[in-house]
Amino acid sequence: MKVFKLRNPAGVTSPRRIPSGQRPSGAKPGTERLSRQELSSKNGEGNLIHRADETGRGSSRQVTELECQSTQTPVIKSQKTELNQTIEELENTLRDKEEEIEKLKEELETMNDLMEQKDTLTQNLEETELRSRVLEEQLAGAEQRLQENQEEQENFRKSLRTLLELLDGKIFELTELRDTLARLIEEAS
Repeated sequence: MKVFKLRNPAGVTSPRRIPSGQRPSGAKPGTERLSRQELSSKNGEGNLIHRADETGRGSSRQVTELECQSTQTPVIKSQKTELNQTIEELENTLRDKEEEIEKLKEELETMNDLMEQKDTLTQNLEETELRSRVLEEQLAGAEQRLQENQEEQENFRKSLRTLLELLDGKIFELTELRDTLARLIEEAS
């Protein structure tokens, strides 16, 4: 960065005002008027130089600022480009995350539906298991009654066989008795 300064040309000093009636030291009489003219001329030049110096300083500040801005412009453009790229990347990342969130929401809804189905199926399974236990108990009761009935039938059969054997014995005895009676009747006749 260059800074430009306007300098006072050598030998030009700001004029001093001399009160009227006084002469500068070493001044000749009669040259006072000339000195005043010179002084006013020099005073005008001094003012011009002073204004030019101030303008130069302001201009140099402006030049410096413009030079700073001109050197900063590519940096700013580069930073702006980088920021735009970063913003674009962040927007893409945000878009991707939003899509991922939507997918996760859909999966969550599906999962909630599946959880509801699971709960329903679990409840149905528990009810089925309860009915199964009740049916198993009923089956066990029926099997026990069946076994008791089978035992009763077996006992009844045994009793019936015993009774049939007894009846067979009695029938046989009665048959013998009839045969004996028939012989006796035949012999008696």
